[in-house]
Amino acid sequence: MTIFFRSDMAEAPFRLAVLLYFMCPPGFPVPLQVQPLARNEEDESFMSAFIPFSLVVTLIAYVILAAIF
Repeated sequence: MTIFFRSDMAEAPFRLAVLLYFMCPPGFPVPLQVQPLARNEEDESFMSAFIPFSLVVTLIAYVILAAIF
């Protein structure tokens, strides 16, 4: 994001908004989208653990990219 909005990312509120966007909204509809794929409770448990983990990894990747650029 800093590649496209370098001057805006210098402002803390804009940077925080971008980080919150990448951390929160993409994760909200995911359980509803993948719930029909779960065959049993074990699948649901795996998905409930994997989705937050993938969001955290994505957030870390964006923070690292923001720090580099």
